[in-house]
Amino acid sequence: PLPLGNSARTISFWFKRSQSDFQELFLYGCSGSTSCFGLYVTANGAFVNYHTQQTSTYVAMSGSGNEPIAPDTWHHMTVVYTQDSSKIYRNGLPIGLYAYSGTLVTTGTNLLLGKVLTTSSNPFQGTFDEIKIYNGALSPAEIAASYNAALPAKLNHFTAQLKNQTAQLNWSTITEINTSHF
Repeated sequence: PLPLGNSARTISFWFKRSQSDFQELFLYGCSGSTSCFGLYVTANGAFVNYHTQQTSTYVAMSGSGNEPIAPDTWHHMTVVYTQDSSKIYRNGLPIGLYAYSGTLVTTGTNLLLGKVLTTSSNPFQGTFDEIKIYNGALSPAEIAASYNAALPAKLNHFTAQLKNQTAQLNWSTITEINTSHF
């Protein structure tokens, strides 16, 4: 079950967007507009972690500054909530931190990917992969390790072709770490 109340939690996922405009990445905690937490990326590539109060008002918890997010490029995001702070990590490195003194309470267990809280005009356009939710705050070392462990091989090229009702796969790698076979 997803963490409720004001307990620590970590949300981790890979994403690739197909265009560079404002896009909601996730909304966690409710189906309406109260007691929700989320993360969105702006057109210029800044990530903003927010929560809502009794209305659909965004209350920014942390922002990353302007980080270029090229379309069609995979990025690993991790958001860590604790009772006194919110932290954003991109590709295993911290990019945003916000300390707060208010009480953040999640009342629902919904996780919505690519949903815009207040309008349907900018839904996420792209791909999500490997979404993980932890009942606790991962440490910076655990976040870096999960990012580094996720990609043991870096591909140079990859093609797939159908030949005689069989898929023929061809690839070459730039680097391989701890791999024995494919």
